[in-house]
Amino acid sequence: MNDYNTSADHVALIVKKLLDWYMQVFHAYVAGNVAIKPPYILLDWLQNSSTTSSDQQNFYDDMIVRVEDIIRLANEFIDTPKINAEESNAILEKLNKSIAVLCDHLIQANLDNDGDQEDLIIRSGLNAQSQLIKDFEIELERRARHGSSFVLGLVTLKSTDESEVKGRSTQDFFSTAAAIKKCMRVFDDAYVLTDNEFAVMLKETDSDGGIRFYKRLDQTLDTTSSKLLFCASEPVPGDQIEHLLKHMRLEVQKLENDDPSSVIHKEVSPLELFMQENKDA
Repeated sequence: MNDYNTSADHVALIVKKLLDWYMQVFHAYVAGNVAIKPPYILLDWLQNSSTTSSDQQNFYDDMIVRVEDIIRLANEFIDTPKINAEESNAILEKLNKSIAVLCDHLIQANLDNDGDQEDLIIRSGLNAQSQLIKDFEIELERRARHGSSFVLGLVTLKSTDESEVKGRSTQDFFSTAAAIKKCMRVFDDAYVLTDNEFAVMLKETDSDGGIRFYKRLDQTLDTTSSKLLFCASEPVPGDQIEHLLKHMRLEVQKLENDDPSSVIHKEVSPLELFMQENKDA
């Protein structure tokens, strides 16, 4: 947990006060006032926060710069002659964009602050890994009795940045969770495994159907900063979920430096798995 105050209630209060101040800026512009008081609650919070973490201090410093820039733009907007509509609109557009980015950062800080595994599951609206284990056994039994194939899919987020990035941003996590729910059918299920990994249970389909699901998901998320990696597997009776996920993660790792972003998992023997895991040893 971060030790700066970014609880949901506190962030909501700051955003409300920021919007109240934003409305005052418009009133000042209409009335022709020369200045407007800055959003003190936000500045006080940023300037008086104490932290021992360099990352958290960078967060504060960055936010202070953003707030100061917003105040500068607000005063420029107020001072712009109303007759010069083009210049006023240009400044207002910059102001609006800056405020939107600031609000995103405030909300992001709140989400990151509460981003433990249980909280991620609750916020995402997806199932926990413990439920995946139960559902997997049910689907295997159904396949054994009725021959109904299903797909276990592994969805992993990979940063498009060339440098190594540990973990995914909370924003990408929730965007992906929302997209997965959108792309699933009503009888499919999805699960949170880690902060950058999801599983999907696609029923009454085969591996090709799993790839079609991935393509829908990839198209839905084509504007995000992360690239999806996907592995589809068609489990058969006798498969164990832990063993299968281990294999699938190895398949996904192979995609890291390749152009393809999806793969159909093929069962390999324990000896082949051992050799893959120890090829660099």
